[in-house]
Amino acid sequence: MIGSFFDMGGYALFVWPCYGVTAIGMIWLGYSSYARAKRAAAQLKSLTENNPKKCGGGHHGGGHPQLRGHPVRLEYGLANRPR
Repeated sequence: MIGSFFDMGGYALFVWPCYGVTAIGMIWLGYSSYARAKRAAAQLKSLTENNPKKCGGGHHGGGHPQLRGHPVRLEYGLANRPR
């Protein structure tokens, strides 16, 4: 019974490599997403530490007068396009 599962009805030569490629792709996607988020966080930290008055203000009083106390809206992609 277990042997027939691993044989996959004669298609094991095609099925198992596909599972392997998919698993490798999912692992790579997870790792690259994590690494990219870590790089972005480090870049954001370095930018805000080096330029505290140019980081958009918030509660620190820096940045553009009209943006003080307001979150910065990122303008990219289709989700944030003007309608």
